[in-house]
Amino acid sequence: MRVGTDPKWVLIRGYQTIATYDWNSTGAAAGTVYFGVWAKDGHSSNSYDAIASTPVTVT
Repeated sequence: MRVGTDPKWVLIRGYQTIATYDWNSTGAAAGTVYFGVWAKDGHSSNSYDAIASTPVTVT
């Protein structure tokens, strides 16, 4: 996760098989927050095999 104005990502959870995350935005500043996913094949020796992110607008 990262705030739209900050280029630094913050790790919320390491590699797991859990496919969901519930974020409580209470107290979050208004603006854009990005949630990113670094996906890894369990048999891969790579650090990650795919990346995706999506913006969320906090109002």
